[in-house]
Amino acid sequence: MRYPDPPFLEIGLYFADRDGRRALLDLFQYFESHGGSLEGRVQIHREANRPSAESWILGDPTTEVTVRDREQLLQLFADPNVRVVQVYMCNATRVVPDALEIATQLSISPEASRRGDNHPVAIWMEGEAFSRPPGFPIEPARTIGLRAFATFTNIVQSLKPSYGVLQVDGSLECLSDLRENVPSHPFETFYVSNEFGASDVADATRAFVPDAFCEVTSHGVIVDTVDASKLFPAHELMESDDSKEHLSSSVVNILLQHGHSRGSEQA
Repeated sequence: MRYPDPPFLEIGLYFADRDGRRALLDLFQYFESHGGSLEGRVQIHREANRPSAESWILGDPTTEVTVRDREQLLQLFADPNVRVVQVYMCNATRVVPDALEIATQLSISPEASRRGDNHPVAIWMEGEAFSRPPGFPIEPARTIGLRAFATFTNIVQSLKPSYGVLQVDGSLECLSDLRENVPSHPFETFYVSNEFGASDVADATRAFVPDAFCEVTSHGVIVDTVDASKLFPAHELMESDDSKEHLSSSVVNILLQHGHSRGSEQA
């Protein structure tokens, strides 16, 4: 299979109750149970000489190793001196059937690391269909977007992250970094768990973007304000939409409020 053409289409997931190592393993095992397989290449980071095992960011150097089977991969996950950063997979989502997909840990800031926050994880898929210039057929992007949204829905209902997003050319932030930064991409196609304020998010969605897709499940709420078949087409200059910006800001505030409450309860 070929390497995915950029930009990447990302399903990003943040888990308050598990670190990046555990979350990435869970994500790999989810895809394996749904027909995905190892391509063989794995990016790792050897941590023996680092002052902090949690200070890894995407810019840090990694080493590519080859694994023959899942047993070798599980050995890497079990090694305390190795961080598994990325796992190359075949047919993990089948959103773009002939392209490899990459299960990966995502960066967190040094400040978030010092607070003991967890690395989000993601599956990166080919998003090239969303960056084509005017004049290209839109049907490939529509098909890929709808497949990706269906995959996103299945993943969040199965793995039950604290929150998650579906986006193009972005990177989901951990809770600590949300507190410090304006997200590079707003919450437009996303999931929030009950523990992190799903009910409040559903109310905010109905108030700010009443026409949005908003599905309340037994574990949380799934929202799509942009139509997942049109995920951020780069050739369109999207006008500012105050209602969506207000909703995105409201979602971040809700996440932070519930995250702070959970931290206080656990202290």
